[in-house]
Amino acid sequence: YEYEELIGRLQKTIHDISQHDPDCPLIIIGDFNARIGNLSQVDYYQFMNTYQNHLHSSMDTVEHKNGRILTEMMEEKGLFVVNGKARSDY
Repeated sequence: YEYEELIGRLQKTIHDISQHDPDCPLIIIGDFNARIGNLSQVDYYQFMNTYQNHLHSSMDTVEHKNGRILTEMMEEKGLFVVNGKARSDY
């Protein structure tokens, strides 16, 4: 598959799940071959009173096309990357 096609299929699956059960918590896990560097910043208030940081901080600061495609899709769907948000991740 081309990367855009893979992400399109993922978007459709997310859409189908949310249509079937809008209140279903959704966790997507995997290696998406997407270097996102320090992309994927989210609203500070989503992480208030947690051990997580709202900023994505990674020792790998490289980002590439697949990373931008993935983070754009995630932001459109209200999803975010969790790794890179705990102090032990950076």
